[in-house]
Amino acid sequence: MAYIRTKRVKGIAYLYLVEGRRINGKVIQKVIKYLGPARIAQDLRIRYLTAEDISEIHERILEQYLGSKGTINGGYLDFIADSAMVRHESAAIRKDRLIRKAAHLLFGIISNHPFIDGNKRTGFEAADEFLRMNGFKISCTSEDGYSLAVGISTGRVKSETEVVDWLRLRVRRMRFTKGRA
Repeated sequence: MAYIRTKRVKGIAYLYLVEGRRINGKVIQKVIKYLGPARIAQDLRIRYLTAEDISEIHERILEQYLGSKGTINGGYLDFIADSAMVRHESAAIRKDRLIRKAAHLLFGIISNHPFIDGNKRTGFEAADEFLRMNGFKISCTSEDGYSLAVGISTGRVKSETEVVDWLRLRVRRMRFTKGRA
């Protein structure tokens, strides 16, 4: 999973998207992208999915539900993962920012069809996993989620804004309970 790392140079904070990778038993941080100087009041704790993470979600889905493996447009996966980081930063409330970013992932993956098969499930699962990484989850029935995904793929759901509205009604904060020892 990718996350934002802050580095201070002469009192100025700069942001980098980094990913931890285990190499020969050691965790190495790899800079994926320089994001620029930090803006005032930005929430730097948002965790993001990379294109590789989305591909792994897709592979898990195909193992579970079967389907044809393969990517039609790998460049679009890079685009959707990168653009989710920089879009909707103006949203003042963290939850709203997360919902908008999740909607961008969900709508983008389903409507642009980067994989041969499994785009609807991958889009939905990528959005849900992104939200879960950040303390929220999509709370809906399977039928409700399927209806949204089919609506996007058939063009009945025409915009990312419609997905934002749908998610606002269904995204809940995750409750964490202490485990028993």
